[in-house]
Amino acid sequence: MITFSIVTPSFNQGAYLEATIQSVLEQAYPAIQYMVVDGGSSDNSADVIRRYAERLAYWVSEPDRGQSHAINKGWRRATGEVVAWLNSDDMYLPGTLRRVAQIFDRDAAVGLVYGDCIMLDERSGESAPCPAGPPTLASLLRDANGIPQPSAFVRRSILDRVGLLDESLHLAMDYDLWLRVLAVAPGVRVGGEPLAVIRDHPGTKTRRQATAFLHEFRRVIERFYRSGHATPEANRVRAAAHARVYYALAEATLLSEGDARTALGAYLRAVRWDPSLLLRIPRAARKLRARSGFR
Repeated sequence: MITFSIVTPSFNQGAYLEATIQSVLEQAYPAIQYMVVDGGSSDNSADVIRRYAERLAYWVSEPDRGQSHAINKGWRRATGEVVAWLNSDDMYLPGTLRRVAQIFDRDAAVGLVYGDCIMLDERSGESAPCPAGPPTLASLLRDANGIPQPSAFVRRSILDRVGLLDESLHLAMDYDLWLRVLAVAPGVRVGGEPLAVIRDHPGTKTRRQATAFLHEFRRVIERFYRSGHATPEANRVRAAAHARVYYALAEATLLSEGDARTALGAYLRAVRWDPSLLLRIPRAARKLRARSGFR
C-alpha cells in the first residue's frame, strides 16, 4: 500500500484550519503520516490543532521563515512514499488519497499525480471548476501553471532527486517544483471527479500579491532555462514561456500598480521573445495612456 506524508503549513488561518485537518483525517485511507506546521499563529490555530493532536504524526507552533520553510520542515520528517502539502484554507475531497495511490501503485515511473479542483468563493459561497492542464513541461511553460497545488502529489524518491521547495520563493514555489519534477519523471492527470477544494478569499496570497507572484514566475522560468535541465520539449517553447510571463507582468504592473514605465519595459521584453505580440501594442498603448492621463 502506498504511504502518504502530508504537511499542512498554517499561519493565522484558524477560521479554515479545522475543515482542512478534517478533510485529511477523514480520507478513510489507513497509511497517512499527517503533520501540521504552524508558524506561531496569534489566532486560535494552536487550539484547533490541539483538538486533533492525538491523530497527528507531528505538529508544532513556532515562528518560521515562511510557507516554503514550514513545508520543508514537515517533509524532512516524512516517511511516506508520496508527499504533498495542503494549505490551511484548502480541503481534500473524499476518496482523493485512494485514487491518487492507485496511480502511483500502478506505475513506479510516475513522479507527479494531480487533478482538477473546485474553486470556492468564500464571499459569495459559489463554486466553480478549476480544471488542471496536461502533464507536460511544454504546457506548464507555455500556457500557465495548470497543476492546481492542493491536488498535487510527488513521489518521495523523485523529491529526493530534485530537492525540496526553494525557501527563497514564497508564491511560485509549487511551480518551481513541478518544473523540476517533470524534467526528470512523467506526471499523470487524474480524470473524473475533482481532488480538492481551493478557497478563494480576501486573505489569499496570490490575490493580494499578483505582481510579486508574476515576478517569482519570471525568476523561476529564467532559472529553469539556465539550469541545463530543460528538456528538448521545454526548449521548443522557450520563447513562448518568456513572452507569456513578461506580457502578464506588464498587464499586472499597469493594472495593479499603475506603473506605466515599468509596464512598458515588460511589454517590450515580451515582444522581443514573441514579435507577434506587437499586434497587442495598440491595446496596451490605450491602457498606458489611460493610466498616465494622456489623451
